[in-house]
Amino acid sequence: MNIFLQNYNKMIKDIEILKNINFNFNCNISLIGTSGSGKTSLLKVLEQEYNVPRIYKNFMFLHSSIEDEIKYLILDTKQKKIVNDLLTNINLQMNPNLLKNSDKIKLCILKGLLNNTNYISFDNILIYLTKKEKNYILEYLKKEKINFIIVSNDLEDLLQTDVTYILNNGEIIATGSSRKILLEEKLLKRLGFTLPFMVDLSLKLKDYNLIKDIYLEKEILVNKLWK
Repeated sequence: MNIFLQNYNKMIKDIEILKNINFNFNCNISLIGTSGSGKTSLLKVLEQEYNVPRIYKNFMFLHSSIEDEIKYLILDTKQKKIVNDLLTNINLQMNPNLLKNSDKIKLCILKGLLNNTNYISFDNILIYLTKKEKNYILEYLKKEKINFIIVSNDLEDLLQTDVTYILNNGEIIATGSSRKILLEEKLLKRLGFTLPFMVDLSLKLKDYNLIKDIYLEKEILVNKLWK
């Protein structure tokens, strides 16, 4: 299934918040841009019109157990497997409001996946997870072929995705493969982004033809330089 918006516009109270959006959701995507650029608005469109769950910081759980919160007893076999994969070693009888924040986020992600096992979006929520937890969840989604969109101010997250869209004032001003977007150093800095140290270092080494890719792990970069 492919989600495609062509020349899409959205108005709220006579204010145009999205303008001429051409957006193709058939792979893993990053959305970046300044505050108010339209990122969340675009995710809301996908949620309301295409049933793409939007995961954001909302820890209001209505039931006294995780089992009741996710209606575990009426889930099918595939859905129960998702629960067991993402809530490993967590007692489903536990009150979800007593979970630590990172597990609350996992529960929010899980609830989204139970509503749509094809697509999911993260609205600036992954910052509350450790790098290990974030990588585990994103690798799980890739393994299960569940496409995702990440809204994040952490440019390292771009390397988890295939394509990046840059929004400004409700319009897409640039798009391309995520690694190529990271090469748009002047544009990114003009929008107020700071390149992660390892990305910045990788780009400088690429300029001298010492490496051919961008690396986030110091050990991997050192090994590439010594080859």
